[in-house]
Amino acid sequence: MNKDKINIYATKANASSGIFIGFVFIILGFVFGILTMNPIGLIVFGGIGAYYAFSSYGFEVNKERTHFREYFNYLGLKRGKWRLVSEMPFITVFHIGQTESVYGGRTMLETSATEKVFKIYLLSPSHRERALVKITQNEKEAQELTEHLIEELKIEYTKFQPKRFSRKR
Repeated sequence: MNKDKINIYATKANASSGIFIGFVFIILGFVFGILTMNPIGLIVFGGIGAYYAFSSYGFEVNKERTHFREYFNYLGLKRGKWRLVSEMPFITVFHIGQTESVYGGRTMLETSATEKVFKIYLLSPSHRERALVKITQNEKEAQELTEHLIEELKIEYTKFQPKRFSRKR
């Protein structure tokens, strides 16, 4: 049986608004660079825009299902440290109400929107360490991915309950 790597696109590094802002900065860089004939503006604005538009986070498991890594991807270059799956034997899903706030207008009124987000994490035995697998707004997708990883990696589903340690005085 030929197993392929499991490669999960976890999230854009800067969410969808960050991608939009990234492309706006790239356009501003070109406009500023052409109007002022100054390549520094093009480089600065274009560089900031490229970072926001083309960076992402991901999660990858090797073919043997023994190692995984969280990686940062920028323009196709992945950077991340490989770790043993046995270090993170549990998986959980967090249900989070994520709020984004925007200030605008002369009166600086705040407009906010709350959306339900599901974050899938691998957890260490103590639940102190965690590795982000995916962020999604779709509950069914989170459930299916969790079930798939439980089967492929031979790990257990658990509720997030970090163990508390007492301090000595």
